[in-house]
Amino acid sequence: MYKAKTPGSCLLSVDRLASHFCSVATSDLEKIRAFYFWVCNNIRTNVKKFPKFNADSVAKHICDILEPKDYEISAKSTISFKIRSLKSKNVMVGVPGEESYGSRMDKLGDLKADGECVFFGTIKMPGPGKTVYISGSAAPPNVFWSRLYEYVTK
Repeated sequence: MYKAKTPGSCLLSVDRLASHFCSVATSDLEKIRAFYFWVCNNIRTNVKKFPKFNADSVAKHICDILEPKDYEISAKSTISFKIRSLKSKNVMVGVPGEESYGSRMDKLGDLKADGECVFFGTIKMPGPGKTVYISGSAAPPNVFWSRLYEYVTK
């Protein structure tokens, strides 16, 4: 009925994923069911549980970190970020936060665009042992599992 096994190539863009779901649907209701079925079976807070969904390969098609290149950063430091975004209209830096309706990101700051798809800004890092995430609108902003890249404070 629905395509439970999604080829990895379909996960590289929303258009490919939508085409994959709609290829067997005979009505709008069937399309919605296909999306719902896939989301319920594949989306979790920890995408590492699902090796067929490679967040890194998707992220590389979305943005490129220009600085900092080191993914371990000093706690309580001020870091300048510079990111070339290929798809996102905004970029956010945050840390995981818990709310009653699921994991979210507590925003540390927004990065400003320079008009050339490059986002930049200076962010004050949290204490040691925190994981800092960068998220963008290509993956829904402010959602913990949509992170594009992550940094660890030391």
